[in-house]
Amino acid sequence: MQKQPPPPAWVDQLKKAAAPRTTVDVARIDADASLLPYQLEAVKFAKSRGGRILLTDEMGLGKTAQALTLMRQYPKDWPLLVLAPKAVLTQWELETRRWIAPTLVIQIAREGKKTVTRQKVKQTIETTWNSDSDVCICTYDIFKNNKELRKCPKGGTWRCVILDESHKCKNPDAERSKAIMPVVERADRVALLTGTPMSNGANDIWPQLKMVIPHAARQLLPKFWGWRQRYCECVQIHTPSGYVNTWRDVKPEYSAELHDLLDAVQMRRYKKDVLKQLPKKRRHKLYLEAKPGIMGKANKLMQKFKALPKQGDDVLAADQEPTHKVMELFTDTAVLGVEPCVEWIKETFFEEKKDDRKILVFAHHQKVLDKLEETLEANLNKGDTMIRIDGKVPGAQRDARVAKFKTDKACRVALLSLGTCSTGLTLTEASNVLFAEMIWSPKEMEQAEDRVHRLSQTKACDVYYSMLPGTLDECIFSRLQSKSAMIRAVVDGPGAPKPPPARPMQGLVTPTKPPAAARVRPAAPVTPPVVVDLTEDFEDAADDDDEPIDLTQEEAAPAAPALPVVTPAEKKRPREPDSDDDSVLGYDSGFGKKARG
Repeated sequence: MQKQPPPPAWVDQLKKAAAPRTTVDVARIDADASLLPYQLEAVKFAKSRGGRILLTDEMGLGKTAQALTLMRQYPKDWPLLVLAPKAVLTQWELETRRWIAPTLVIQIAREGKKTVTRQKVKQTIETTWNSDSDVCICTYDIFKNNKELRKCPKGGTWRCVILDESHKCKNPDAERSKAIMPVVERADRVALLTGTPMSNGANDIWPQLKMVIPHAARQLLPKFWGWRQRYCECVQIHTPSGYVNTWRDVKPEYSAELHDLLDAVQMRRYKKDVLKQLPKKRRHKLYLEAKPGIMGKANKLMQKFKALPKQGDDVLAADQEPTHKVMELFTDTAVLGVEPCVEWIKETFFEEKKDDRKILVFAHHQKVLDKLEETLEANLNKGDTMIRIDGKVPGAQRDARVAKFKTDKACRVALLSLGTCSTGLTLTEASNVLFAEMIWSPKEMEQAEDRVHRLSQTKACDVYYSMLPGTLDECIFSRLQSKSAMIRAVVDGPGAPKPPPARPMQGLVTPTKPPAAARVRPAAPVTPPVVVDLTEDFEDAADDDDEPIDLTQEEAAPAAPALPVVTPAEKKRPREPDSDDDSVLGYDSGFGKKARG
């Protein structure tokens, strides 16, 4: 092992500058105890450092919830800017309503019209932020391409910023980073969220470190050139024009020093480290981000369903099985959801080359499975593979495909038929399950979940039920809940204890929609709201009186006060990065104690 050289003076000075400056009253951060202990620890870590953190927890540990709870502590520094991948824009909207307040004015900037010329396709964003927006949500590239969106709607600079997947700014020479980094550096409260802060080498860390360290410490950080010379390996590459030096990886003798620098601003936990705090299996209701054309077709299918002859008060009575016509409508809806479903998989599991997590994707009908297979294969990273198992696969091939998924690290996706694969398989090499299509039997769905949730599983399991918002997908999910409540009442009896409700993970919200007055103000032509909800186990899906939750109906979110009025004098107050005066406001600051819904 190589001996580590003594660090230069600036390293110790930077670590001291990033050290805690204040003590934090934990009770004020999370007055209603919604956060898990490790999540509360991260918010406390950030508040003690003036509201700045690089949060690098493993996926599924609630980075979103922690970041929003942190930003809730600083209402006088709002509006809040959130930059995130396209697939999760409205996920952020719903999570913000849960973790901060349901009545916030939230604006999402989405893509406008495309203009196609011989030279290129130009994407227009026909919007600016509205002056009364409390939270502004946008993708990285839209923010980069539109100078108007970089301006804070209330004047001055953005003072509260969250970057979801902050490694998207890992190259300081990229146009994206050049547009975004100055905005983040000027902010007082910064939360950078990523599970992969470094994928190629020490180069990746410098931009994120520059954005998150305190203002006073930024002058201590060496320029990018000096950083690369100290921490990266220099490799010569031969080109037709001659040899070119490229900087990559990390010099082994400086690994520990680099880790110490990161630790001054970073919180990083793995599921295995906090497993005792996590439920063993968590179900998530995932609303997909869809294009307007897809949503238009899905809404037409919903109207056809509503026009069908009713039996009693509903098209589908509690004891009625769906007709062929009904099944056709539901299947066509599932096909429409394939493209946004695969986009979510790609964003979540395949964005980083070093990500090796596996996922099971379940569907029922052949046309849905065929569409999924075609779209998944077109979106896999180079070198990654997948398997498909349905009723057409002979026994010998089935066994070979199962063995490939279990033993080949490059085989990341198992596309499985619910009718064929909901029983009889053990696939604990994966801990993530996605239902791209649902069927009417909660028992079969639970059996499919248990392909990963078995005795040999060593990780917490995440199960995602994907659906297009406001469509037939919601009807079938609601029916699954109703059936499960009915089965539990008979099999377990009225006195059977319910399992404890699942804790909110990754900021996923309960199935409560915001009141009409608090809906998103569209920044451009917008698809219907995309909701990402955390649901309890099907056995827990009913209310305390065992009435099933109707997810197709809106529920009134609890009222909450608006953001506190900030006077012009307060808006113009000088920047105080080292002051935590707002921290005394804690959880109750301007939003209402029980505003999460």
